[in-house]
Amino acid sequence: MSCKILVYLTVKQNIMTNKELKNIWSVPKYLPYIQAPLTDKIIHSAEDKLSVKLPKTYIELLKIQNGGYINYGLPDIQHSQIYGIGENFPSILDDIWGEVKSEEIVSFELQNLIPFDSDGHCFLCFDYRINTVEPQITYVDVDEDTSKVIAENFDKYLDLLEFESYEYIIENGFSMEENVAIIEQKLDIKFEEPDSCSHGYPIYKSEYEGDWIWISANKVPGGFVRKEDKRYDELKSQIGNSSARFLEISIDTVFIAVYNEAILRKLAENGIQT
Repeated sequence: MSCKILVYLTVKQNIMTNKELKNIWSVPKYLPYIQAPLTDKIIHSAEDKLSVKLPKTYIELLKIQNGGYINYGLPDIQHSQIYGIGENFPSILDDIWGEVKSEEIVSFELQNLIPFDSDGHCFLCFDYRINTVEPQITYVDVDEDTSKVIAENFDKYLDLLEFESYEYIIENGFSMEENVAIIEQKLDIKFEEPDSCSHGYPIYKSEYEGDWIWISANKVPGGFVRKEDKRYDELKSQIGNSSARFLEISIDTVFIAVYNEAILRKLAENGIQT
């Protein structure tokens, strides 16, 4: 029994059209991080509160989905989401700088820097310090006391986004569970029970000679919320029907993820052709 494994290429993509903007958002949607649908009233209220004019393309993006995790990242910078506008965390309306300002741990001015992603140490920001009409995009690292402009505007920032994946497509017509059984037999391994909590869809994981193998499917729920989340009862009805993680690929696709391509060669040696 064999299957064909094709590299799901690491590509740099321009995502400036509306069609491509739609594809920026990660599927399944992590529902607690998505704000209520964007309205003109919400936009005007936010701009009044922040005393700025928000970038047009950012607004267009939030009209598709008001915040959440994204499929793309930035080279050498931790970046996984774009904040929306709303009352729930995280939002660009949050007073993220409060603690930093009070401790005076950076040597530069934080006023007119509006974070739209952060891990608590590093921040990706709309930077209105120089241009009050069209903000630059600036990366701030409070631990290192650094502030660096990475793009002249939001559109240029979108041009920098890259899609990177270590997933390979298994094209053999078998389901995820059937492929798990095939690989277990060929490599003499045992996959752990699938984890659905981390990303909202089942992922099988097994160790093989010091490296990890993950198996997952393109068909996933439209959204997810963890049962321990305080908003679970409010959001569970929004999980929705099945969707594809990658719209460009058949919804029935199964993926194998590895960091060590030697595993793929080993699979080929065991009759799983690449």
